Amino acid sequence: SSKSNDPYVVFKSISQNIIYEPIFHIRLESNRELPFRLYYQTTHMPKFDEAQSITYEIKKGSNSIYIKIPEKDFSGTFRLDTGGGGVTEVIIQKIELRN
Repeated sequence: SSKSNDPYVVFKSISQNIIYEPIFHIRLESNRELPFRLYYQTTHMPKFDEAQSITYEIKKGSNSIYIKIPEKDFSGTFRLDTGGGGVTEVIIQKIELRN
């Protein structure tokens, strides 16, 4: 879970069925370099936890990120965190899920 005041967005379940090792494609723009973390829930761990998160360093400007969830029982609920302190502006342009 988030231990600071870093901004985050929670997305409700995107499927009624479990999803086997999905790949997220996220396009975004950022006003600076910063850590970007995707937390996800599974049927065996239905809460957000650091053990079920993947961090990616985004750069200033346009970013196209591919993140594979290494789980066979992704429940469809996920959260995107940005952080690192300072003034942060992140514009999420597209979120696509592939499986």
